[in-house]
Order: sequence, then structure tokens, then C-alpha cells
Amino acid sequence: MGRLNLSPAQKNLFDRILSDAVASKSTAALPFGVTTADGPVYMRTAGTKLVGDLPSGSINEDIIFWIAALQLIECGGIGLGTLVETILPELANLVVVTDYDGTG
Repeated sequence: MGRLNLSPAQKNLFDRILSDAVASKSTAALPFGVTTADGPVYMRTAGTKLVGDLPSGSINEDIIFWIAALQLIECGGIGLGTLVETILPELANLVVVTDYDGTG
């Protein structure tokens, strides 16, 4: 099966749906994405950091991440002291480079 591609018209339709949802106040802000095993096909966010407050700036992927993390903490899925390797074992033995001497 070939890679999924959205036409400009399809992307514009998604953009309009997101904009209309925020403009109609049916939601304050939202992320939306279409992805496959090969990676993202369409990723967008719509809305502002503070509801209806344009000077607060648009939401972005970083804000969505933090909201999701806070919701996980709130529902007890993780705690502030949860070690990352309990969730992502591949991060258990990272080497942190703190200096570079030019020799590699």
C-alpha cells in the first residue's frame, strides 16, 4: 500500500472544520492529526492558549503535550515523581554529555 497523501482541498477542508469549531465556540482549542505507520500526514492545532484571548497566542504541539501530562497526573496515571524509565524503558540508561573537548 502506498503512502497516504491528502490533497490541498482535503487539507483545506480539515483546516476549515477546525477553524469553524473554534469560531463557533463548540470547543476552546483542539489538536487534530492524521497519521499512518509511516508518520504524520496532517497535523494541526486550532484555538488560543486562553479561551477567546488572541493576545495569549495560538496553541501548539508543546501545549497539547503539557495538557495531556497534567491530565495524566490528575487522574493518577503518573505522578510528579514517576521515573521516565517506568514508562519508556529505553530511556533507563541514557548517557548525558555535559562537556565537549573537541576530540569527539
